[in-house]
Amino acid sequence: MRDNQVAWHRSIRLRIVVVALMVEALMLSLLLANSYRLVSNALEAQTSSRLEALTPLLNASLAGRVFQRDYAEIEAILQQLLASDLTEIAYIIVYDANGRVMARQGQIDINALPREDHDVQDAMSDQIFDTTIPLSIQNSVIGRVNFGLSMLHMVTLRGSVLQQSLLIAAIEILLSLLLLATAGYIITRHIITLLEATQRVTQGKYSTHIEVQQRDEIGLLTENFNTMSEAIQSRIEALEESDSRFRAIFNAVGDGIFIHDAASGALIDVNERMCEMYQCSREQALANTIESCIADADHTTPMWVQQQL
Repeated sequence: MRDNQVAWHRSIRLRIVVVALMVEALMLSLLLANSYRLVSNALEAQTSSRLEALTPLLNASLAGRVFQRDYAEIEAILQQLLASDLTEIAYIIVYDANGRVMARQGQIDINALPREDHDVQDAMSDQIFDTTIPLSIQNSVIGRVNFGLSMLHMVTLRGSVLQQSLLIAAIEILLSLLLLATAGYIITRHIITLLEATQRVTQGKYSTHIEVQQRDEIGLLTENFNTMSEAIQSRIEALEESDSRFRAIFNAVGDGIFIHDAASGALIDVNERMCEMYQCSREQALANTIESCIADADHTTPMWVQQQL
């Protein structure tokens, strides 16, 4: 008898869950990648906006002082810029037209200045966007400013957004796993019922009837199975009734009847009159060949019996 249980790693329920989770994980990965791209683009745009806002501000506040070589005023302006939370400047250095340092603020080594960043990705190593802008008066360059914009706040904000997105994705996958497992159970529990019913049919229990209160494909399959079982049971009953009628007629005949295999001589069936004639049971007769039966008969010869059959 075949085992009625399906290994868990071969079950339809597991396959449904695995395939659905793979598709969902792929879609969530694409969504997270797109979210990361959008946040990075927003970070890039915000940095560009800050630079566009700071460039005229720095030029307006420092160009005249650099031209006048007002070191004290330049130093005071730089202190105010670093102290303000709005500018988020990490360091700033002012140079004159000859490249000499006029003033600086912030923790920076002027002998080992970082190279200028061209985009936000370049600034990710130290989370400071390093850049240079010229100072000019009436289109005449009279100096330059090197400064670094702190990106810590925006990078932290991006990390928080991505972290929340990952948390939402994890919760969504967990809920989907529960939903898929439940759906898989609902689907496969009726299939298991059908599997158990087919097992009973293989054992000859054709009267098996399944009750599934559904009007979907599973319900239709169940109805077809019940119809098939009823048809098989009806045909078996008809065959049994036909066999009973044949047996009654077969045994009612007054002559002894042998039914045997012409090739091997093995007896297939005999009627009751034959058993009476040869003083044996049906089982004993079927255990012999026709030659062994007629050889023990005194009133006939094997040739005569063969001619009568």
